[in-house]
Amino acid sequence: MRIDFESGGRRMSIEAEALLQEAKESIEAAQNYRSELQQRLHGLSQARKQVRGSSSQTREALRRHFQELQTALARLLGERLAALLQEVDAIEQDSVRPLDDCQKLIEQGVSTADELLREGEAAIRCGEKDDKLGSFTKKALQIQLDSLPEVPALVDVPCLSAQLDDSLLHVVRERVSRHGSVASHPPVQIEELVERPGSVLVRWCKVRPRPPPDPPYLLVPVPRGLRFA
Repeated sequence: MRIDFESGGRRMSIEAEALLQEAKESIEAAQNYRSELQQRLHGLSQARKQVRGSSSQTREALRRHFQELQTALARLLGERLAALLQEVDAIEQDSVRPLDDCQKLIEQGVSTADELLREGEAAIRCGEKDDKLGSFTKKALQIQLDSLPEVPALVDVPCLSAQLDDSLLHVVRERVSRHGSVASHPPVQIEELVERPGSVLVRWCKVRPRPPPDPPYLLVPVPRGLRFA
């Protein structure tokens, strides 16, 4: 019985040592697992910072760029509008000037006719004995009452209108709809930086579009001896 007891004790001691060794290995595996997970959490944090930071920078760059475009476009449109308005003013002034001169001439004629009417009516009231009738007749002949100033016909007078090309808006809309883009990765990637005397050698390559990432996998430690059915 003693021998059996000692044999059983040694067997229990071996099993205990095996369990202890397995426990130590499990603890070490758990520590490594936790360390790996912490590193991945740090990598996720860095990735999130990169996404958030680059997104903020990209938004700011887009807003600044399109604000500059809006300002420049508004300035160009304003300059073009001012030039066209000046052209309208110049045509208007050149066209109205001869009309004003013609109006002045006609108004002078109307004033002369009114004065001649008053003198004629006064001469008629005086009768044939007064010299006013003869002087009036002579004056009427000198004025040339059958000579009338020529007024330009409407077809000969400028009729301004704005000639606007509606296709410009379509062209601008099409160009604006294709202006700019958002890239998830930089167009080039720096592979190596080599310092040279007075310069730096940069090796870079174009970045090809990446396929969608694979779904994440979870690493789970499996105890020894565990079998899957």
